[in-house]
Amino acid sequence: AASARDTPAASAAPAEPAEAPRVVHVRITALTSGGAEAETASVECHDQATLADVRGILATLYAWDLGTSTAAQFSIGKREKDGQLLDADIVPKALFLRGAALCRRARAAPPELVEVVFSRMPADDDDGEGEPFFFRLSAMTDCTTAELRAQLRDALGWSEPECKHARLLLKRAGGFVSLKDNERLDARRAIIVHGAPLERRGGASDIVPLPPAAPALKSCPAAAPKRAAAVPEATPVVLAEPKAGDFNLERSLSLQRELLDGFGADSFQRRLKKLREECQGPAGARRYNVERLKLLLTVHGEVLPRYGFDGGLPGVMAMMAAFSAPVLAASAEVQRNGAMLEKLIG
Repeated sequence: AASARDTPAASAAPAEPAEAPRVVHVRITALTSGGAEAETASVECHDQATLADVRGILATLYAWDLGTSTAAQFSIGKREKDGQLLDADIVPKALFLRGAALCRRARAAPPELVEVVFSRMPADDDDGEGEPFFFRLSAMTDCTTAELRAQLRDALGWSEPECKHARLLLKRAGGFVSLKDNERLDARRAIIVHGAPLERRGGASDIVPLPPAAPALKSCPAAAPKRAAAVPEATPVVLAEPKAGDFNLERSLSLQRELLDGFGADSFQRRLKKLREECQGPAGARRYNVERLKLLLTVHGEVLPRYGFDGGLPGVMAMMAAFSAPVLAASAEVQRNGAMLEKLIG
């Protein structure tokens, strides 16, 4: 009888096209110390979003400080030991929260620079064979829909008529909801574009499609917005995060020590103090966040490449994702260093 090696190999089945990332809504129920249900909230995110992504959205939405954000625990059941989740886990559609409240504070969190995933809305006659286009764009959380549309015009090279007819939509049960021009971005991180093409035109900023089966949206770089064009940009490529064996506890502590040295230097602290003084009041909050990010990247740009990360904003986000690994999240020294870093750059 012929051996297996003598049998001609069957032709491999054609690979199925990667499923397009989808917008989902995660329902979160906060529990009291006694286990009773308190507040509920629904956050919009990507279907590949991790618990760390949702934690960040809630921290922004409800102005959690570092202590509250760290203490917040999430599970898939009401009992404390019912499927407790780690930051690297993909979030289900319903979560229970302990250790933090879902109440908006009287003082809103200052606007910050975030990244938004855009996707095209399929046409009625779409056969599904065209490559779905997804890309990320940096924007301030207090920017309006009209301002987002203008950023897309600059990034994609839209004409003025195309920009005028473009609609930004949110996926809702049973259909779509159009964002009004004066609505702010706030905690939204996934938006659908309808009425204008997503193909990049000549002279437009570089846009990077998401790779198939991307493990996390944070590792994908963003096209820089017009209003934050002064922020140093990384080369628009998909970053390969360090392997788990490479970025271990010893290297993570070494990285933190270098960041502590850089952010704790007198020259850095003087520049940060001067920036705070120049950006007093609500009117200066936006400029402060953008200029502070530029200042932080002067240290990140020197330190992160030595540990396998890009020196720009995508590298910072990849580093944060790496620090969500269970072995690092459980380290008291890592958490202590993290608190010291927050104090230095706050």
